[in-house]
Amino acid sequence: MNVALAREVYGFQPWMVEGDTFAALMFLLKNGDLNRETSLERANSISLYDTKSAVTILTRTYELNQDANGNDLIYVLNLNGVITKNGGMSSYGMKELSSQLLKFDADSRVKGGVIIVDSGGGSSLGMELMKYTLQTRKKPIVGLIERAGMAASAALGIISETDWVMAEDENSQIGSAGTMLAFSGHANKAIDGDGAKHVTIYATKSIKKNKAYEEAVNNDNYEIAINEILDPANEIFLNGLKKARPGILDSQLDGSMYNAGNVIGSLVDQIGSFEDAVNKVLELSAATEKVNNNNPKNNNQKTKAMTAQEFLQQHPAAHAEIFNAGVAAEQERVGVWMAHFTTDPEAVKAGIESKKPLDGVARENFLIKASSKDALSKIKSDSAVTIKTPEAAEPVKTEADSFYENV
Repeated sequence: MNVALAREVYGFQPWMVEGDTFAALMFLLKNGDLNRETSLERANSISLYDTKSAVTILTRTYELNQDANGNDLIYVLNLNGVITKNGGMSSYGMKELSSQLLKFDADSRVKGGVIIVDSGGGSSLGMELMKYTLQTRKKPIVGLIERAGMAASAALGIISETDWVMAEDENSQIGSAGTMLAFSGHANKAIDGDGAKHVTIYATKSIKKNKAYEEAVNNDNYEIAINEILDPANEIFLNGLKKARPGILDSQLDGSMYNAGNVIGSLVDQIGSFEDAVNKVLELSAATEKVNNNNPKNNNQKTKAMTAQEFLQQHPAAHAEIFNAGVAAEQERVGVWMAHFTTDPEAVKAGIESKKPLDGVARENFLIKASSKDALSKIKSDSAVTIKTPEAAEPVKTEADSFYENV
Protein backbone atom coordinates (compact mmCIF):
# COMPACT_ATOMS: atom_id res chain seq x y z
CA MET A 1 0.00 0.00 0.00
CA ASN A 2 1.37 3.41 -1.01
CA VAL A 3 0.43 5.39 2.09
CA ALA A 4 2.37 8.51 1.04
CA LEU A 5 0.50 8.74 -2.27
CA ALA A 6 -2.84 7.98 -0.60
CA ARG A 7 -2.28 10.79 1.93
CA GLU A 8 -1.38 13.17 -0.87
CA VAL A 9 -4.39 12.27 -3.05
CA TYR A 10 -7.13 11.57 -0.53
CA GLY A 11 -5.96 13.99 2.16
CA PHE A 12 -7.14 17.53 2.82
CA GLN A 13 -4.48 19.04 0.52
CA PRO A 14 -4.71 21.85 -2.10
CA TRP A 15 -4.49 20.77 -5.74
CA MET A 16 -3.53 22.77 -8.82
CA VAL A 17 -5.36 20.94 -11.62
CA GLU A 18 -7.52 21.92 -14.61
CA GLY A 19 -11.11 20.74 -15.13
CA ASP A 20 -10.74 17.84 -17.58
CA THR A 21 -7.84 16.36 -15.65
CA PHE A 22 -9.78 16.69 -12.40
CA ALA A 23 -12.79 14.88 -13.87
CA ALA A 24 -10.59 12.02 -15.10
CA LEU A 25 -8.78 11.82 -11.77
CA MET A 26 -12.05 11.68 -9.83
CA PHE A 27 -13.24 8.84 -12.07
CA LEU A 28 -10.07 6.88 -11.31
CA LEU A 29 -10.43 7.55 -7.59
CA LYS A 30 -14.06 6.45 -7.61
CA ASN A 31 -13.23 3.22 -9.39
CA GLY A 32 -10.08 2.45 -7.40
CA ASP A 33 -7.80 2.62 -10.45
CA LEU A 34 -5.37 5.24 -9.16
CA ASN A 35 -2.60 2.86 -8.15
CA ARG A 36 -3.21 0.05 -10.61
CA GLU A 37 -0.13 -1.14 -12.48
CA THR A 38 -0.40 -1.04 -16.27
CA SER A 39 1.57 -2.64 -19.06
CA LEU A 40 2.23 0.80 -20.55
CA GLU A 41 5.31 2.90 -19.83
CA ARG A 42 4.96 4.81 -16.57
CA ALA A 43 4.06 8.48 -16.96
CA ASN A 44 6.47 11.23 -15.88
CA SER A 45 9.92 9.92 -16.80
CA ILE A 46 13.42 11.21 -17.40
CA SER A 47 16.07 10.17 -19.91
CA LEU A 48 19.38 11.31 -21.39
CA TYR A 49 19.61 12.50 -25.01
CA ASP A 50 22.67 12.69 -27.26
CA THR A 51 22.26 15.86 -29.32
CA LYS A 52 24.76 14.76 -31.97
CA SER A 53 23.21 11.38 -32.76
CA ALA A 54 19.67 12.45 -31.82
CA VAL A 55 19.22 9.24 -29.83
CA THR A 56 17.98 8.65 -26.30
CA ILE A 57 20.80 6.68 -24.69
CA LEU A 58 19.96 6.46 -20.98
CA THR A 59 16.81 6.30 -18.90
CA ARG A 60 18.31 6.27 -15.39
CA THR A 61 21.27 8.03 -13.84
CA TYR A 62 22.68 4.82 -12.42
CA GLU A 63 23.49 4.00 -16.06
CA LEU A 64 25.37 7.29 -16.43
CA ASN A 65 28.90 5.99 -16.53
CA GLN A 66 31.81 6.20 -18.94
CA ASP A 67 29.70 4.59 -21.66
CA ALA A 68 27.97 7.95 -22.07
CA ASN A 69 30.61 9.78 -24.08
CA GLY A 70 30.65 13.31 -25.44
CA ASN A 71 29.92 16.73 -24.08
CA ASP A 72 26.66 17.49 -25.87
CA LEU A 73 24.25 15.48 -23.74
CA ILE A 74 20.98 16.86 -22.40
CA TYR A 75 18.38 15.28 -20.14
CA VAL A 76 14.73 15.11 -21.18
CA LEU A 77 12.06 15.19 -18.47
CA ASN A 78 8.71 14.02 -19.82
CA LEU A 79 5.82 15.34 -17.70
CA ASN A 80 2.84 13.57 -19.23
CA GLY A 81 0.84 12.49 -16.20
CA VAL A 82 -0.70 13.76 -12.98
CA ILE A 83 1.89 15.60 -10.91
CA THR A 84 2.35 14.14 -7.45
CA LYS A 85 5.16 14.26 -4.93
CA ASN A 86 5.05 10.50 -4.36
CA GLY A 87 4.60 8.40 -7.48
CA GLY A 88 2.55 5.24 -7.91
CA MET A 89 2.45 2.11 -10.05
CA SER A 90 1.54 4.05 -13.20
CA SER A 91 3.65 7.21 -12.83
CA TYR A 92 6.82 8.51 -11.23
CA GLY A 93 6.53 11.21 -8.57
CA MET A 94 8.38 14.51 -8.46
CA LYS A 95 10.48 13.31 -5.54
CA GLU A 96 12.16 10.61 -7.64
CA LEU A 97 12.35 12.76 -10.78
CA SER A 98 13.94 15.63 -8.84
CA SER A 99 16.66 13.34 -7.56
CA GLN A 100 17.38 12.07 -11.09
CA LEU A 101 17.35 15.59 -12.54
CA LEU A 102 19.90 16.92 -10.06
CA LYS A 103 22.24 14.01 -10.78
CA PHE A 104 22.09 14.78 -14.50
CA ASP A 105 22.54 18.49 -13.74
CA ALA A 106 25.72 17.77 -11.78
CA ASP A 107 27.37 15.69 -14.53
CA SER A 108 30.00 17.61 -16.50
CA ARG A 109 28.96 15.97 -19.80
CA VAL A 110 25.40 17.26 -19.57
CA LYS A 111 24.67 20.70 -21.02
CA GLY A 112 21.17 21.15 -19.62
CA GLY A 113 17.68 19.81 -20.09
CA VAL A 114 14.30 19.98 -21.80
CA ILE A 115 10.99 19.45 -19.98
CA ILE A 116 8.34 18.16 -22.39
CA VAL A 117 4.93 18.87 -20.87
CA ASP A 118 1.46 17.49 -21.50
CA SER A 119 -0.13 17.59 -18.05
CA GLY A 120 -3.23 19.08 -16.52
CA GLY A 121 -1.49 19.57 -13.18
CA GLY A 122 -1.70 17.79 -9.86
CA SER A 123 -0.88 18.27 -6.21
CA SER A 124 0.61 21.39 -4.67
CA LEU A 125 3.19 19.21 -2.88
CA GLY A 126 4.51 17.75 -6.13
CA MET A 127 4.60 21.13 -7.84
CA GLU A 128 6.46 22.87 -5.02
CA LEU A 129 9.06 20.12 -4.83
CA MET A 130 9.84 20.23 -8.56
CA LYS A 131 9.82 24.04 -8.57
CA TYR A 132 12.43 24.05 -5.80
CA THR A 133 14.54 21.58 -7.79
CA LEU A 134 14.42 23.80 -10.89
CA GLN A 135 15.31 26.85 -8.82
CA THR A 136 18.41 25.16 -7.37
CA ARG A 137 19.79 23.51 -10.54
CA LYS A 138 22.74 25.22 -12.21
CA LYS A 139 22.36 24.39 -15.90
CA PRO A 140 19.86 25.80 -18.40
CA ILE A 141 16.56 24.09 -19.01
CA VAL A 142 13.84 24.77 -21.61
CA GLY A 143 10.16 23.92 -21.25
CA LEU A 144 8.26 22.58 -24.28
CA ILE A 145 4.47 22.06 -24.42
CA GLU A 146 3.59 19.17 -26.72
CA ARG A 147 1.53 19.63 -29.85
CA ALA A 148 -2.13 19.11 -28.87
CA GLY A 149 -0.92 19.06 -25.26
CA MET A 150 -1.20 21.33 -22.26
CA ALA A 151 0.74 22.83 -19.37
CA ALA A 152 -2.00 23.55 -16.87
CA SER A 153 -2.06 24.55 -13.22
CA ALA A 154 0.72 22.66 -11.37
CA ALA A 155 2.37 21.94 -14.74
CA LEU A 156 2.22 25.68 -15.46
CA GLY A 157 3.96 26.32 -12.15
CA ILE A 158 6.73 23.89 -13.09
CA ILE A 159 7.30 24.95 -16.70
CA SER A 160 7.39 28.62 -15.62
CA GLU A 161 10.56 27.89 -13.63
CA THR A 162 12.46 26.99 -16.81
CA ASP A 163 14.69 29.49 -18.61
CA TRP A 164 12.63 29.51 -21.81
CA VAL A 165 9.06 28.32 -22.46
CA MET A 166 8.14 26.96 -25.89
CA ALA A 167 5.11 25.29 -27.45
CA GLU A 168 5.13 22.99 -30.46
CA ASP A 169 1.92 24.50 -31.78
CA GLU A 170 0.04 27.78 -31.41
CA ASN A 171 -2.99 25.81 -30.23
CA SER A 172 -1.16 24.03 -27.42
CA GLN A 173 -2.85 24.95 -24.14
CA ILE A 174 -1.39 26.75 -21.14
CA GLY A 175 -2.88 28.35 -18.03
CA SER A 176 -5.39 27.31 -15.34
CA ALA A 177 -3.50 29.24 -12.66
CA GLY A 178 -5.56 28.45 -9.59
CA THR A 179 -6.07 26.23 -6.56
CA MET A 180 -8.84 23.86 -5.52
CA LEU A 181 -9.74 21.31 -2.88
CA ALA A 182 -12.00 18.26 -3.24
CA PHE A 183 -12.83 15.78 -0.51
CA SER A 184 -15.52 13.49 0.85
CA GLY A 185 -16.24 12.22 4.35
CA HIS A 186 -18.85 11.01 6.82
CA ALA A 187 -20.52 13.56 9.03
CA ASN A 188 -19.87 12.82 12.69
CA LYS A 189 -22.33 10.28 14.14
CA ALA A 190 -23.63 9.46 10.66
CA ILE A 191 -24.89 5.91 10.12
CA ASP A 192 -24.15 4.25 6.78
CA GLY A 193 -26.21 1.68 4.90
CA ASP A 194 -24.69 -1.21 6.82
CA GLY A 195 -25.72 0.32 10.12
CA ALA A 196 -22.18 1.34 11.07
CA LYS A 197 -21.95 4.60 12.98
CA HIS A 198 -19.08 6.95 12.22
CA VAL A 199 -17.84 8.78 15.31
CA THR A 200 -14.91 11.19 15.68
CA ILE A 201 -13.80 12.28 19.17
CA TYR A 202 -11.13 14.84 20.07
CA ALA A 203 -9.22 15.55 23.26
CA THR A 204 -10.53 18.38 25.42
CA LYS A 205 -7.78 20.82 24.44
CA SER A 206 -7.76 19.87 20.74
CA ILE A 207 -10.37 22.48 19.89
CA LYS A 208 -8.80 23.48 16.56
CA LYS A 209 -7.56 20.08 15.42
CA ASN A 210 -8.85 19.30 11.89
CA LYS A 211 -11.16 22.30 12.24
CA ALA A 212 -11.39 23.06 8.52
CA TYR A 213 -12.30 19.45 7.66
CA GLU A 214 -14.81 19.03 10.48
CA GLU A 215 -16.58 22.30 9.71
CA ALA A 216 -16.81 21.43 6.03
CA VAL A 217 -18.14 17.90 6.56
CA ASN A 218 -20.44 18.51 9.50
CA ASN A 219 -21.66 22.08 9.03
CA ASP A 220 -21.15 22.84 5.32
CA ASN A 221 -18.89 25.66 6.47
CA TYR A 222 -16.09 26.06 3.93
CA GLU A 223 -14.77 29.44 5.07
CA ILE A 224 -11.97 28.00 7.20
CA ALA A 225 -10.76 25.79 4.35
CA ILE A 226 -10.86 28.73 1.95
CA ASN A 227 -9.24 31.27 4.27
CA GLU A 228 -6.62 29.04 5.92
CA ILE A 229 -5.80 26.51 3.20
CA LEU A 230 -6.88 27.48 -0.31
CA ASP A 231 -6.29 31.24 -0.40
CA PRO A 232 -2.79 31.10 1.19
CA ALA A 233 -1.75 28.26 -1.12
CA ASN A 234 -3.13 30.12 -4.12
CA GLU A 235 -1.26 33.32 -3.24
CA ILE A 236 2.00 31.39 -2.97
CA PHE A 237 1.26 29.82 -6.36
CA LEU A 238 0.40 33.10 -8.11
CA ASN A 239 3.29 35.03 -6.56
CA GLY A 240 5.62 32.29 -7.73
CA LEU A 241 4.29 32.64 -11.27
CA LYS A 242 4.78 36.40 -11.20
CA LYS A 243 8.36 36.01 -10.00
CA ALA A 244 9.20 33.34 -12.57
CA ARG A 245 7.38 35.06 -15.45
CA PRO A 246 7.55 38.87 -14.89
CA GLY A 247 5.61 39.48 -18.10
CA ILE A 248 2.53 37.61 -16.92
CA LEU A 249 -0.66 39.68 -16.71
CA ASP A 250 -2.90 39.76 -13.63
CA SER A 251 -5.82 38.93 -15.92
CA GLN A 252 -4.10 35.62 -16.75
CA LEU A 253 -4.12 34.51 -13.11
CA ASP A 254 -7.84 33.77 -12.76
CA GLY A 255 -7.76 30.11 -13.81
CA SER A 256 -8.37 30.62 -17.54
CA MET A 257 -6.75 28.48 -20.24
CA TYR A 258 -5.09 30.01 -23.31
CA ASN A 259 -3.81 28.99 -26.72
CA ALA A 260 -0.02 29.32 -26.66
CA GLY A 261 -0.06 31.53 -29.74
CA ASN A 262 -2.16 34.11 -27.91
CA VAL A 263 0.15 34.51 -24.91
CA ILE A 264 3.56 34.95 -26.53
CA GLY A 265 5.60 37.26 -24.31
CA SER A 266 3.70 36.50 -21.11
CA LEU A 267 3.17 32.77 -20.54
CA VAL A 268 5.12 31.53 -23.59
CA ASP A 269 8.34 32.73 -25.21
CA GLN A 270 8.34 30.94 -28.55
CA ILE A 271 6.58 28.46 -30.85
CA GLY A 272 9.05 25.75 -31.86
CA SER A 273 9.94 22.07 -32.17
CA PHE A 274 11.87 19.70 -29.93
CA GLU A 275 14.95 20.38 -32.06
CA ASP A 276 14.47 24.10 -31.46
CA ALA A 277 14.27 23.43 -27.73
CA VAL A 278 17.48 21.39 -27.83
CA ASN A 279 19.26 24.15 -29.75
CA LYS A 280 18.03 26.71 -27.22
CA VAL A 281 19.51 24.65 -24.38
CA LEU A 282 22.86 24.49 -26.19
CA GLU A 283 22.69 28.24 -26.86
CA LEU A 284 21.99 29.05 -23.21
CA SER A 285 24.66 26.59 -22.09
CA ALA A 286 27.26 28.24 -24.32
CA ALA A 287 26.32 31.67 -22.95
CA THR A 288 26.56 30.41 -19.36
CA GLU A 289 29.94 28.78 -20.00
CA LYS A 290 31.25 32.00 -21.54
CA VAL A 291 30.22 33.99 -18.46
CA ASN A 292 31.76 31.42 -16.13
CA ASN A 293 34.99 31.29 -18.10
CA ASN A 294 35.30 35.08 -17.96
CA ASN A 295 34.60 35.09 -14.24
CA PRO A 296 35.68 31.86 -12.45
CA LYS A 297 33.90 33.02 -9.28
CA ASN A 298 30.61 32.36 -11.06
CA ASN A 299 31.30 28.68 -11.70
CA ASN A 300 29.03 27.59 -8.88
CA GLN A 301 26.39 30.25 -9.45
CA LYS A 302 23.46 30.52 -11.84
CA THR A 303 23.71 33.22 -14.48
CA LYS A 304 22.52 36.60 -13.20
CA ALA A 305 19.16 37.68 -14.56
CA MET A 306 19.34 40.31 -17.33
CA THR A 307 18.17 43.85 -16.76
CA ALA A 308 15.46 45.27 -19.02
CA GLN A 309 18.09 47.21 -21.01
CA GLU A 310 20.28 44.12 -21.42
CA PHE A 311 17.27 42.11 -22.59
CA LEU A 312 16.43 44.85 -25.13
CA GLN A 313 19.97 44.79 -26.50
CA GLN A 314 20.27 41.01 -26.72
CA HIS A 315 16.69 40.13 -27.73
CA PRO A 316 15.19 43.17 -29.51
CA ALA A 317 12.48 41.18 -31.34
CA ALA A 318 11.25 39.45 -28.17
CA HIS A 319 11.39 42.77 -26.30
CA ALA A 320 9.24 44.40 -29.00
CA GLU A 321 6.70 41.56 -28.83
CA ILE A 322 6.44 41.85 -25.05
CA PHE A 323 6.20 45.65 -25.19
CA ASN A 324 3.52 45.62 -27.91
CA ALA A 325 1.54 42.99 -26.03
CA GLY A 326 1.62 45.17 -22.92
CA VAL A 327 0.56 48.28 -24.85
CA ALA A 328 -2.31 46.41 -26.51
CA ALA A 329 -3.48 45.01 -23.17
CA GLU A 330 -3.43 48.50 -21.58
CA GLN A 331 -5.32 50.02 -24.51
CA GLU A 332 -7.96 47.34 -24.21
CA ARG A 333 -8.24 47.85 -20.42
CA VAL A 334 -8.64 51.63 -20.73
CA GLY A 335 -11.10 51.23 -23.60
CA VAL A 336 -13.36 49.00 -21.54
CA TRP A 337 -13.45 51.61 -18.76
CA MET A 338 -14.03 54.53 -21.18
CA ALA A 339 -17.09 52.80 -22.63
CA HIS A 340 -18.85 53.89 -19.40
CA PHE A 341 -17.48 57.45 -19.29
CA THR A 342 -20.81 59.20 -19.92
CA THR A 343 -22.39 57.20 -17.11
CA ASP A 344 -19.92 58.10 -14.34
CA PRO A 345 -16.75 60.00 -15.40
CA GLU A 346 -15.26 60.11 -11.90
CA ALA A 347 -15.63 56.35 -11.41
CA VAL A 348 -14.09 55.76 -14.84
CA LYS A 349 -11.14 58.01 -14.00
CA ALA A 350 -10.58 56.21 -10.69
CA GLY A 351 -10.81 52.82 -12.41
CA ILE A 352 -8.22 53.75 -15.06
CA GLU A 353 -5.82 55.13 -12.43
CA SER A 354 -6.19 51.95 -10.34
CA LYS A 355 -4.44 49.96 -13.13
CA LYS A 356 -7.04 47.22 -12.63
CA PRO A 357 -9.38 45.72 -15.26
CA LEU A 358 -13.11 46.41 -15.12
CA ASP A 359 -14.65 43.62 -13.03
CA GLY A 360 -18.20 42.33 -12.93
CA VAL A 361 -19.23 44.36 -9.87
CA ALA A 362 -18.12 47.67 -11.39
CA ARG A 363 -19.79 46.81 -14.70
CA GLU A 364 -23.09 46.08 -12.93
CA ASN A 365 -22.87 49.42 -11.08
CA PHE A 366 -22.37 51.27 -14.36
CA LEU A 367 -25.35 49.50 -15.92
CA ILE A 368 -27.54 50.39 -12.93
CA LYS A 369 -26.47 54.04 -13.06
CA ALA A 370 -27.02 54.17 -16.83
CA SER A 371 -30.47 52.69 -16.43
CA SER A 372 -31.31 55.22 -13.70
CA LYS A 373 -30.12 58.08 -15.91
CA ASP A 374 -32.28 56.88 -18.80
CA ALA A 375 -35.33 56.75 -16.54
CA LEU A 376 -34.60 60.25 -15.17
CA SER A 377 -34.15 61.64 -18.68
CA LYS A 378 -37.52 60.21 -19.69
CA ILE A 379 -39.18 61.88 -16.69
CA LYS A 380 -37.55 65.21 -17.49
CA SER A 381 -38.60 64.97 -21.13
CA ASP A 382 -42.21 64.78 -20.02
CA SER A 383 -41.87 67.86 -17.74
CA ALA A 384 -42.07 71.56 -18.54
CA VAL A 385 -38.92 72.95 -20.10
CA THR A 386 -37.12 75.73 -18.21
CA ILE A 387 -36.63 78.77 -20.42
CA LYS A 388 -33.37 80.72 -20.18
CA THR A 389 -32.92 84.27 -21.44
CA PRO A 390 -29.88 84.92 -23.65
CA GLU A 391 -28.33 87.00 -20.86
CA ALA A 392 -28.45 83.98 -18.48
CA ALA A 393 -26.76 81.55 -20.86
CA GLU A 394 -23.10 81.01 -20.05
CA PRO A 395 -20.51 78.58 -21.44
CA VAL A 396 -20.66 75.45 -19.37
CA LYS A 397 -17.58 73.27 -18.80
CA THR A 398 -18.58 69.65 -19.15
CA GLU A 399 -17.49 66.85 -16.79
CA ALA A 400 -15.62 65.29 -19.71
CA ASP A 401 -13.59 68.54 -20.11
CA SER A 402 -12.67 68.43 -16.41
CA PHE A 403 -11.75 64.76 -16.65
CA TYR A 404 -9.34 65.28 -19.54
CA GLU A 405 -7.73 68.29 -17.81
CA ASN A 406 -6.87 66.03 -14.85
CA VAL A 407 -5.71 62.98 -16.85
